[in-house]
Amino acid sequence: MTPGVPVAPRNILIVDGDEAAWAPIATDLSSKGHVVEFAGGVREAEARLARSNIDVVLCKARLPDGSGLDLVRRSRLARSGSRFVVVTDCLSAEGAVEAMRAGAVDYLATPLRDVDAVLEYMQLASAIPAPPEPGKTLKQHLRDFEVQIILQTVADERGDAKLAAERLGIGVSSLYRKLKGVPGRGRLGQREPQGRDTAHEHGPQTHRSRTRRLARSPGGPAI
Repeated sequence: MTPGVPVAPRNILIVDGDEAAWAPIATDLSSKGHVVEFAGGVREAEARLARSNIDVVLCKARLPDGSGLDLVRRSRLARSGSRFVVVTDCLSAEGAVEAMRAGAVDYLATPLRDVDAVLEYMQLASAIPAPPEPGKTLKQHLRDFEVQIILQTVADERGDAKLAAERLGIGVSSLYRKLKGVPGRGRLGQREPQGRDTAHEHGPQTHRSRTRRLARSPGGPAI
């Protein structure tokens, strides 16, 4: 996907009990030629999906009358052609796994600060077939979702690897390892630490070893 390439007009359904929170994004999407509808919960969303041709669904994980993931599951069983992007107030690896198993193609954190980023995610949602994708194992799907969560968090923190790692509850070194081989690595602004954790872990032992060597050395300081 090439950044900056306009996304073809889509029929978009936003499912959330708080319609006002989405008003700025909905207005911007409409100005770009997309048709935006709202549903306040699971039942209303199912009714709209049944009577409308919806391309992309931006669905909150928690809804006033049920779970957004249940909506994703039922739509998948009904062989709906819609692509679901699950939106949550609190990202987690477990949530990503559950969303993927339900049939979502992406898992994002609120607030969605950049409408252009939403458009790119919609492009991705329209291009990627719903799991299970032929030739791709569950492990690969889980890996892809984990990477997406990390990259989204890094983007939210403006490329600061340390802040992103703290938000995700992992070490900075772990964050870099998980992104190893990922093109662009989410525009990380902090260099990968080189042996910092190891040095910290073995620092006292190294100091004691040096002290013992000095004690054994001729002319070394008295201990």
